Amino acid sequence: MSLIKSAYICIMIQIDSVLISDALAEEHFCCDLSKCKGACCEAGEEGAPLKEEETAILDEIYNDFETYLDREGIDAVKAQGKWVKTEGGYATPLIGKHGRCAYSIRDKKGAWSCAIEKAYAADEVGWKKPISCHLYPIRVTEYPTMTAMNYEQWDVCNDACTLGQSLKLPIYNFCKDSIERAYGEEFYQIMDEAFKRQQSED
Repeated sequence: MSLIKSAYICIMIQIDSVLISDALAEEHFCCDLSKCKGACCEAGEEGAPLKEEETAILDEIYNDFETYLDREGIDAVKAQGKWVKTEGGYATPLIGKHGRCAYSIRDKKGAWSCAIEKAYAADEVGWKKPISCHLYPIRVTEYPTMTAMNYEQWDVCNDACTLGQSLKLPIYNFCKDSIERAYGEEFYQIMDEAFKRQQSED
């Protein structure tokens, strides 16, 4: 399987210091786990990107969700730590050099999902999962004076694009919960209004 990623970076709107790619309104997306089986949890060269403050959260809550991990995941964390340092910052540990995320678990239907999110759903932890995972396929890049929100195109998500197109679901609508988690409800509302206004003018 090819693991080609590319970023759609044309900027369409700006909210405060956040520059937002027009692809979030123009492209469509909806995860289709029945097809992809959670491939984003087991593909790629690094684990999920983490903010520095998220490393402290993992340190704090790990013991509360460890029971949801499989043996390979537990061993990977014991060997590498609850998070790892990367060239770009921090990330979740992987099982093997280019393997799946240590926090991924396989469900009864054979799809990979997040052990942290499962513990969150059971009210055993108060943190859902890394915001980079929750926002996907949106990728956020922080610069000294501004933040960029882009669409990361990845061929393991082709089925999500197909389903999103059939549902006519723009990326930013699919990611509503995660955008509000990261930036707040008012931010999402401004984004929604800006995209709708732009579309009406086209």
